[in-house]
Amino acid sequence: MKTLCFAVLLALTAAAQPRISATITPNPCPVGVNPTIRLEATVNAQSLSSCGTNAIIAGSPGGPLAWACTFPLTMAPVIGPGTPQSAVVPLAGVTLTPGHYWMRVPWRTISPLVVQPVAYFAFRVDPANSYGGPVLSATGLPTRGQYLSLALNDTNQPGAFYQLALSLTTNVGIPAGPSVHVALDPDPFLSLTYPNADPILFPDFLGFLDPSGGSSFFNPAAYIPNYTNLRGLPLAIQGAVTAPSGVVTLTNCLTLSIQ
Repeated sequence: MKTLCFAVLLALTAAAQPRISATITPNPCPVGVNPTIRLEATVNAQSLSSCGTNAIIAGSPGGPLAWACTFPLTMAPVIGPGTPQSAVVPLAGVTLTPGHYWMRVPWRTISPLVVQPVAYFAFRVDPANSYGGPVLSATGLPTRGQYLSLALNDTNQPGAFYQLALSLTTNVGIPAGPSVHVALDPDPFLSLTYPNADPILFPDFLGFLDPSGGSSFFNPAAYIPNYTNLRGLPLAIQGAVTAPSGVVTLTNCLTLSIQ
């Protein structure tokens, strides 16, 4: 039942309104490195910032401004399903300290020409060449009709319990304690993966890290239904690692574009 529900929900969501998606690399991004944002959309659209994103917000989508794009918008390349555009974010002397951040993306559709609600995309900044927390990674981009392979590594907590969850967007997130903000939005997709993920759609979304702190004992993955109109739809995945002491640490959040 959950398998059909997920597929239908994705298809209906894609049809209901235009969506913009983004992939940020590297993620985690080491301190001092300019990240790249790759934008795609479910319809022909344009970013309304010459930097791809017009601001980076710290801590949560409603947090303090950490960086702002100061370049005037002189041209806006078309993005759409299968036609992504990438931009290196020019931090220009601003050094982001380690922590969780959100890129703010103002955008509009082309036909009709309508300014859409601003989108926020989560990522993490880590100390250069040192531990910054558990790291979630994906092999490639989510592709229709295939499983997206995921891996989680936390060298500081071998044997710890991990759990992954998924949402469509990261526009608001969920406050989870002092200075802790889960990036995933509380949408219907989150309820399909947390607290109990379907083992066919989302195998090994929970498990235990191996003695080296990796997820090699398990094969976490997310299945993407094979519907044409999903191209360019956003998807976000984040994990949490629970130490034997009960302390929970969030991974970086992956924001992705369905292919």
